[in-house]
Amino acid sequence: SGTVIASADGVTWAAKTSGTVADLYSVASPGTGSFVAVGAAGTIIKSADGSTWTAATSGTTSNLYSAINGNGKYVVVGANGTIVTSADGLTWQAVAANTTNDLRAVTFGVLSTTTGTGTTAITTTTNVFVALGAAGTLLTSSDGLVWTLQSPISTNNFAGAIFGGQFVAVGNAGSIYTSANGVTWQAQSSGTANDLTAIGRTSGGYVAVGASGTYLTSQ
Repeated sequence: SGTVIASADGVTWAAKTSGTVADLYSVASPGTGSFVAVGAAGTIIKSADGSTWTAATSGTTSNLYSAINGNGKYVVVGANGTIVTSADGLTWQAVAANTTNDLRAVTFGVLSTTTGTGTTAITTTTNVFVALGAAGTLLTSSDGLVWTLQSPISTNNFAGAIFGGQFVAVGNAGSIYTSANGVTWQAQSSGTANDLTAIGRTSGGYVAVGASGTYLTSQ
């Protein structure tokens, strides 16, 4: 119902006026104090400080489930293979996903590759956006605009993903998968059959949460 709460320290929280009654499912920030929140029926709102919010036109009526900011660009994914992108959080454009499956999670990582040793070592970096969703749907992109539909990770429905040196995705029935490059994935043992709905990165590892109060950590 458009709920937004904000905190400067993660301990004390205050409700803010979002200007929408739509359910909000995800929030993203470039780390400079501004935010984009997304939700039902194509809702996108933008804030420069987390307190005052302005509605943006997404150009879609599909539910938008996940947002990320990477390499100076917002990428948002949602129902029916919807992907929209924006440089400023206000002006959005739709891009082709090559799938009609629901996309529930999107994340961004910078991969580093070093060739040679010592004084001849050369390190190159590659930007990778990863979007995941129903029935193991997996898409990758280097720029958030042109997407490649990869082989499904599994038959699981994925709901959350993050990058922290590697890509980690979580989903139904306790599924956790990891990937070094966003394309090839390996199943990991979670120790639970409960659905996992979100994952975060901490200074010491990862935290995944889900149904029935499920809370998992990995170092």
